[in-house]
Amino acid sequence: ARRPQYPLKQERRIYTEERLKVAEGNIAKFQTAKAIADKEISRASDWLGWEDEDLLKLIQPPNIPRAFNVGTDGCPKCGKEIYEVGGTYPWKLDIKNPLKVECPICGGVFPDEDHPDPGRGWVGPNDHKYWFIAYANHWNFQNTVLPAVRYLARAYLLTGDPKYA
Repeated sequence: ARRPQYPLKQERRIYTEERLKVAEGNIAKFQTAKAIADKEISRASDWLGWEDEDLLKLIQPPNIPRAFNVGTDGCPKCGKEIYEVGGTYPWKLDIKNPLKVECPICGGVFPDEDHPDPGRGWVGPNDHKYWFIAYANHWNFQNTVLPAVRYLARAYLLTGDPKYA
């Protein structure tokens, strides 16, 4: 069960009761609004099975950098072929292993023993740097953590159910 670490606020600051009543009325009146609300609640529900400690581990400390790309040389094993198959951002990510990337061609998971990345990248052949951890940190935060926070916040606003808070 979730236990708040800090005291809860006693009143809403942005979404007033009046605004929430309008939303509630729209959800009751319009099928499109209901579909949107149902989708937000469903997306939030996907996160309810996570323990607070595991959720917190998804947010890396500020000394772990973020990078929009691993590098320009592609995969250390497959080379630039990764871009032909996967486009500009080809690496697979798994939120259960938030600081790892997987090549969609060879299935290599990095960093590994041969390609260690302490957080500031691994320097490969020809002194080219591979930002495995920084890439995973950036895209997991952007594409998973931030949306999860939005889904949970919206589900709480729409339902008032503390399980989403």
